[in-house]
Amino acid sequence: MKWLRRWRPKEDPTCDACGQPLALTTVSLVSGVHDQVEVIFRALPVLACDTEGHPRQFATADFGVYVIDAVFWQKNVPLGRPGSVAKVKCLECGKNITKEQTRHSEVAGLINLDSLPEFGIRIKGPVTTCPRCGTDQLWATKEVGRAASNAIVAAFKAAGL
Repeated sequence: MKWLRRWRPKEDPTCDACGQPLALTTVSLVSGVHDQVEVIFRALPVLACDTEGHPRQFATADFGVYVIDAVFWQKNVPLGRPGSVAKVKCLECGKNITKEQTRHSEVAGLINLDSLPEFGIRIKGPVTTCPRCGTDQLWATKEVGRAASNAIVAAFKAAGL
């Protein structure tokens, strides 16, 4: 996805409300909920001006895409993987965990995107333990994955993005 950067303008971003230049800062704690899934970001990088209450912007033009990619495809957060025959497979060993018991718990990880500061993510929802390798992971069926994506969007909105 690095090819996207070539097509983005290189101008310095400014605040939509006051026109001041935006600086990289972090939102200490922000969360979003959708259905049975809650997503919590710690030290989420954003662009903001010095004036309190003005709208914030994503840290980069494609920040949301990179976060979704890091969570669901780069294994930065322990999520079960949808399988072709099974509903969910273990992210570590590939064992079918469709029939395993779930409990409401949380999984966590760190996301590091190129030139941005590292930030944390916790996802609360149905978690299962793989009987083969013992890895705790979000039981990410299509419905839970969709709810997690929507909870990420809700957290971005709560952060003023």
